[in-house]
Amino acid sequence: MAAGALIALTFPAMLSADDNSFSFPIDELRFNKITPAATLSLANKATVKTVAARRLVVSGPNPEFTVTGVASCDEGAKLTGVQVFAGGMVNHGGQIVPMQAWGQSAKNTAVAGQKAALVTMKVKVNMTREVGDSLVDLTFNPAREFDRKLTVFAANGGSAASYMHTAEAFDMAIPIHFAAWCKMGPNHKTFPNMERGGFVRRDVPVTILYQGDPKIVDGVGVRATVGGTEGGKIAPPAKPKPQRVKTPE
Repeated sequence: MAAGALIALTFPAMLSADDNSFSFPIDELRFNKITPAATLSLANKATVKTVAARRLVVSGPNPEFTVTGVASCDEGAKLTGVQVFAGGMVNHGGQIVPMQAWGQSAKNTAVAGQKAALVTMKVKVNMTREVGDSLVDLTFNPAREFDRKLTVFAANGGSAASYMHTAEAFDMAIPIHFAAWCKMGPNHKTFPNMERGGFVRRDVPVTILYQGDPKIVDGVGVRATVGGTEGGKIAPPAKPKPQRVKTPE
């Protein structure tokens, strides 16, 4: 299996329990199946092989999920649409608000007028491929997650260079929301024409394979290779500058 390949497999055992956020006039929302992306690759692409000069880059196609789900409305209500979202989402009294622009499918309005529907939709996840300089990053960013893990390890007394030497696999969860909207009929005695949305959520794991970089050192200014050729020897760390000697009084 090539590193960075996006593998379409169904892993029901790996998926966490679903969280629901819907109420009247939605009767049911549930996933039948999610086909998740399985693997992405992460590597240090910097030519200067120091921890400080690291440049973590993600490779592989953006994760894409095929979601099959069932939506149904209470008696007297009909569907107006269904949609799939990736990333965080909140439900304010039937008003669905995405909190992270991780991706969304087109809204399926072909189900409008039906009491229930079984649908299949695709959603592609927007992904940031490098750590970036922003203080806050709300995107799906495996490079930043690895960098966070590296920083915590070093802050606890570990060697950042040693951490980057070693290949590792880690999972990141992508929240997938299957949303639907139901609308009451115009002749309902209590809630005529009332429309509300809701969703069911499932966190789907994506595995990140970090390719260890054995050439990384902790020092500053060390070049990746001698003579600029691939496979060359690592240049020795630059000698520290001598400290200025204080003039005797």
